[in-house]
Amino acid sequence: CEERDLSLTEFYSADEVFTSGTMGEMTPVYEIDGRKVEASTDLRLLPMIREKFHSKIPELAEKL
Repeated sequence: CEERDLSLTEFYSADEVFTSGTMGEMTPVYEIDGRKVEASTDLRLLPMIREKFHSKIPELAEKL
């Protein structure tokens, strides 16, 4: 995993793009500036990341 700034060219040619945040967790991006993300209809990576994320929640969550 790597966090860094990306150019628009990298986004346009990406296989998959998603955003992450507290409320939206992981949300696929289907279009950037009116251009379709090519693999947006065939997400392969995001479901796997989501599954691993959800499996870690009980382990990492603060117990009340």
